[in-house]
Amino acid sequence: MILKYVIPAAALAMLAFAVSFVVRTYPVQSVADPPLPPPQSPFANALAAAGVVEACGGNIAVAAPAPGVIAEVFVRASQSVAAGAPLFRLDDRPLRAERQVRDARLAAARAQLARLEQLPRSDDVVVSAARVGEARANLAAQQGQLERGQELLKSHLVSPQEVERLKQSVAAAQEQLTRALAEDRQLRSGAWEADRAVARAAVGEAQALVDQANTELDRLTVRAPVAATVLQVNVRGGEGVGDRPGQAPVVLGTIRPLHLRVEIDEELIPGFRAGAPARALCRGQPQTTFSLRLVRVEPLVVPKLALTGDGGERTDTRVLPVVYEFDPGDAAVHVGQRLDVFIAAEPGPEPP
Repeated sequence: MILKYVIPAAALAMLAFAVSFVVRTYPVQSVADPPLPPPQSPFANALAAAGVVEACGGNIAVAAPAPGVIAEVFVRASQSVAAGAPLFRLDDRPLRAERQVRDARLAAARAQLARLEQLPRSDDVVVSAARVGEARANLAAQQGQLERGQELLKSHLVSPQEVERLKQSVAAAQEQLTRALAEDRQLRSGAWEADRAVARAAVGEAQALVDQANTELDRLTVRAPVAATVLQVNVRGGEGVGDRPGQAPVVLGTIRPLHLRVEIDEELIPGFRAGAPARALCRGQPQTTFSLRLVRVEPLVVPKLALTGDGGERTDTRVLPVVYEFDPGDAAVHVGQRLDVFIAAEPGPEPP
């Protein structure tokens, strides 16, 4: 009977010992304070969102005009450039060789046009005049022989066939004179207008090809479209461009003032007011805040692309893009940085 009560009592004592041992040996983990205080809304009622800093007017991804090899890079990150300043240059040796060929063709076409426009040459005129004089002298000699033959025919000293031959010689000499006179007139009138027109067209075509080569050469030196700051340089001399889609060789942007692109989740859109006050807080420095000025609301709700990394963040939502403007002053704010944004909201209706 005693064992009936002793064994359960011993079991209970051992259980109590085990529980006390576990409690004493289990490490007590204290709740650590967050390294940085969470952002606090400056408004009593506010919509919370995240924004990404971008250049004023958007980041400008300057692309290469054609695939090629970088010959020279003229800028570095954080450098200010004026509109039209060279950023980088592609290897242009093949195109320069092609331009030399086109320059030679242009020189030949101009020389041909100049030759036609300078006609007739003085030496050619002298030669043509001598040819006309020779044809006239030959005609006079043939006419003289014909007259003597006709006189001799009356005395029956020559045959009628000989006189006929002399007549044919006179006719041939007359045609030779006519041809010499025609060639002389043609020579003195200069080149034919149609030939000059063809030569001018050839010069124009050759000039257009040279201009095209110059334009292509100028395009290989990529220049800044606007005055801005170089945000990023992704190429070096000797690297190829045009085969890496999505990565621009150089990125430009205006950093005074800055823009902040805020994505408002679709469930918060009904409470958003375009004219409501808004402030942005630097992550890691919640005491650094910026007053935001509305630039525009893009009225196209799009899938959410910029993720914050928060544990409870939904990635299958859609957002309304809103762009604000702010002046960072002396604060260390950079393009691409993420800021916490609070937009004042009206108090919601009382629940029924």
